[in-house]
Amino acid sequence: MKRLHFIAAAALVAAGAFTPLAATAQPAAAAGQNLRVVVPYAPGGSGDLIARTLGERVGASTGQTVVIDNKPGGGTVIGAQAVHTSPANGQHVLFIAASFVINPSLMKQMPFDAMRDFVPVTLLASNPHVLLVSTKVPANTLAEFIAWAKTRQGAASFASFGNGSSGHLGFELFKMAGKFDMLHVPYKGAAPAMADLLGGQVDAMLADLPQAIEQIKAGKVKAIALASATRATTMPAVPTFGESGLPGFESKSWYGL
Repeated sequence: MKRLHFIAAAALVAAGAFTPLAATAQPAAAAGQNLRVVVPYAPGGSGDLIARTLGERVGASTGQTVVIDNKPGGGTVIGAQAVHTSPANGQHVLFIAASFVINPSLMKQMPFDAMRDFVPVTLLASNPHVLLVSTKVPANTLAEFIAWAKTRQGAASFASFGNGSSGHLGFELFKMAGKFDMLHVPYKGAAPAMADLLGGQVDAMLADLPQAIEQIKAGKVKAIALASATRATTMPAVPTFGESGLPGFESKSWYGL
């Protein structure tokens, strides 16, 4: 019988690639059994924090022990493969983001078929991206940042939380819209990417807004623009890309189980 595992792939549901709910494809974990949630990112990023919050709430409501298992690397393929090869007993689920549905377009060979071997369950969260730049970068507005990047002629760099991630592709679209070039530096999650941005090893990144708020308030990074149609109530002083000269530009992350 075909192996099916739970994933959260709201984008595929919206596209009609999967049926909206197929939880019966894999039996639910029995009461008293551990539930293992594989997170294909390093600890500390937005996705990891969402997964851990979910684990706490599921554990509290069901009495089950929910184990968060971080397996970063391979553009989330390592974590996904771990779930794919696990017993189809309802005790192993995969926490995913946009990169899961993007990877088949970037990689010639995958150890599984994302369309056939996984079943979507639900969307957990969606966060707008904010353009962050190192305090070492001499720019405080979107126009200043684009002008500075053009003078660097491709020598400047931007971080992402992995090849094919929403932060990666969002920044590539930003480069096209702004008509400049920068070197992409992928990381195994948002936390290590943010760490190098804070240290000045990279110049910029599109980060999930919730992950970046404390760093922005502390003055450790500069928030240039929000990739959303409207300003965020949590950071009302940060203008949108549209207000800053790139109308219609939006970028965000989504996560699910």
